[in-house]
Amino acid sequence: MTNDFQMPKDIHTIIPSQYRGYEFEKDKAIFEIIMSDYVKRLRSQYLLIERELIKTFEYVEPNIGNYETISIRFASIIRESCNLFELVCKEIYYKLFEYKKRLNIKDFLELDKYLYFKEMVVYLQ
Repeated sequence: MTNDFQMPKDIHTIIPSQYRGYEFEKDKAIFEIIMSDYVKRLRSQYLLIERELIKTFEYVEPNIGNYETISIRFASIIRESCNLFELVCKEIYYKLFEYKKRLNIKDFLELDKYLYFKEMVVYLQ
C-alpha cells in the first residue's frame, strides 16, 4: 500500500461493525448493509466453517498434546477460512480505496492500520 491512499470521509457507512449508532438514518443504512444477501452469505459460510471445526474437535481434542496432529479436515478448514478472510478483505479494500492492482495478503493485513482487527474481541455464546 502506498501513501497516496485517502480514507473515505465516513468510513462507518462501509464497515458496520465500527458504527456505534447516533442517528436514525445512519442506523437504517447500516441495518440495510448488515441484512444484505451478500453479508448473509458470508455469515453462513463462516458458520459452516465453524460447525466443521467443532465437529473435528469430537475426534481430536484441542490441547497441547495434539498440536502435531494432522488431518485433511484441518487443512480444508484452514483453506476455507483463508478464502473467507480474502473475500471479506477484498470487499473492504475495494470500498475503502480506488486501487486496481492485484491484491495480496500484505494489502489485507495493512487494513489493520485503519480497522484495528487485532483489538477486536470475539465472544463465544
